[in-house]
Amino acid sequence: MCIRDRLSGQNCNVWWIVSYIGKIFYNVKYAGLGLLKSVGLTTQLVRLSILTEKGIPNPQYFATVLFLIFVFYLFYKFYKSKNRVFIFITAGLLIYGYTIISLRVHENHLFPFISIFSLVFFLHPILKRMFIVLSGVYFFNVFLFYGLGEKSGVFFPRHLFYIDSTVILAVINVLFFVYVCYYFIKHWNDLELISYKKEF
Repeated sequence: MCIRDRLSGQNCNVWWIVSYIGKIFYNVKYAGLGLLKSVGLTTQLVRLSILTEKGIPNPQYFATVLFLIFVFYLFYKFYKSKNRVFIFITAGLLIYGYTIISLRVHENHLFPFISIFSLVFFLHPILKRMFIVLSGVYFFNVFLFYGLGEKSGVFFPRHLFYIDSTVILAVINVLFFVYVCYYFIKHWNDLELISYKKEF
């Protein structure tokens, strides 16, 4: 499969959930499988070309517009902020937003967020919460697909809960992203950072 012709590159984000739902729809409508059996199948990469061939608009345009809105909003909030430490928070949020909103994102693309937030996670409880949760998301995202290495033979059973565990992780990831967005929209202006309250 062409790298550019896919919704998600094994990243547990909103497009991985769309891939899962799309596969269920395809299996029930075209492959003759029952709904219950389709729900329990392993999620696979979905080609963009399949969607467009079925007359579904290319989601790339929607994802691009949504991410640009996200980017401009963060840049605006950073410009208005009085604390230059917010450059790290803004950069981390941009990376996190990219991994959730954009198409063709791979599981390793969240790693720069962890690197950046390792410098500032101790400054506020929400930053610590994000660092811990998303470190866990990154670990399980990689572990669910690659285990401890393809040659190790140690893999997590993806159907331990019947539904593919990668889909469960994707739902957790997306819901946490919604929570993070809500928190920063509501509290950005009054966020107090420990030991760095003065501008520098």
